[in-house]
Amino acid sequence: MFNHAFRAPDPYDEFYVDQVDITGTNKSLKPENINTHTVLLEHAFNSKVQVAASGFANSLNNVIKEEQDPSSGNTHFGNEIGDTGHGAELEMIAKYPSGWMARTSYTFERTRQKQLGMTVMNSPAHLAKLNAVAPLTAAGFLGAEFLFTSSEPNFLGQRIGSSLVANATLSTKTFKNGLQLAASCYNVLDRSWATPTGPEVAAPATVQDGRTWRFRLTYRRGFERKRATQ
Repeated sequence: MFNHAFRAPDPYDEFYVDQVDITGTNKSLKPENINTHTVLLEHAFNSKVQVAASGFANSLNNVIKEEQDPSSGNTHFGNEIGDTGHGAELEMIAKYPSGWMARTSYTFERTRQKQLGMTVMNSPAHLAKLNAVAPLTAAGFLGAEFLFTSSEPNFLGQRIGSSLVANATLSTKTFKNGLQLAASCYNVLDRSWATPTGPEVAAPATVQDGRTWRFRLTYRRGFERKRATQ
C-alpha cells in the first residue's frame, strides 16, 4: 500500500505575528507532505483466531516548523527537510461466540531527522497493547486494557521514562428499555507516568493523571418511519 498526503501552510503559519514571542511572517512556505509505504500480511487460522504482520516506511518532507533567525533572533515558521521512519507491527485477534475476545499488538519503529539523523522527539521505539473482554453474566461484560510505551526523548534530548497503564471497564448489555450502564477506571494501578513536552513548555515532561473514574449512562431508542401506501 502506498499513500501520499499533504498539508498546505495555513494563515497562522504564514502571517501570524506575536509581539510577545517576536514571531515574524513567512509567505514563501511550501506545503509539507508525507509518503507512506506498507506491506501487510494477514492470516486466519480459523474463524476465531487471526494474525496480521506489517512493515512500514514513511517519509515526511518540507515539515512546517517554528525556527529562529540567527541574525535577528526573531522566530518564524519555515520548511525543514523532514523526517523518516520505518518499523514493523504484529497483531493477534481472538474472538469466540461466547463473548470472550482478546487483541494484542506490538510495534517497533525508528523515526529520525533526515538532516541530523537524530531521533525525533516524542517518538517511542516500542509500543505494546493488550485488550480483553470477558462476559461476566448474561447481562454484562468486563473489559481490560494494558498500554505500554517505551522511553522517548523530549525536545532537549532528555529521555522520558517508559510507562505501563492499565484500564478496566465494567458494562451491561443494552436492556430492553434502551438503557446501558458502564463504569470505567483509568490507570487502575495509579502509576506515575509522564509524556514529553515541546519547547513552548518549561517542564521537560507533563505528568499525566493518576487513577480516575468515569460512569456512563446511555439511552438508545430506535425510530421507525412508516409510509402509508395508497
